[in-house]
Amino acid sequence: MPYSYEEIMKWRGMDEKMWSHYCKVEKTVMDVGKGEECNWCGLNEQEIAIERSQKEDIRKWFKEG
Repeated sequence: MPYSYEEIMKWRGMDEKMWSHYCKVEKTVMDVGKGEECNWCGLNEQEIAIERSQKEDIRKWFKEG
């Protein structure tokens, strides 16, 4: 049974110390320290949370609509 990225990071204790995002500059998934912004694109945790919640709203809209 394969494990999700989130499960692995939780077991390693990194879920509390890092956050991840797809960096549009590096074109890959990057892990960034909590409270820090991405060195490449400047994205921070608050911005990614807003972006993810907007995507969730869009997904829900398409599933319901």
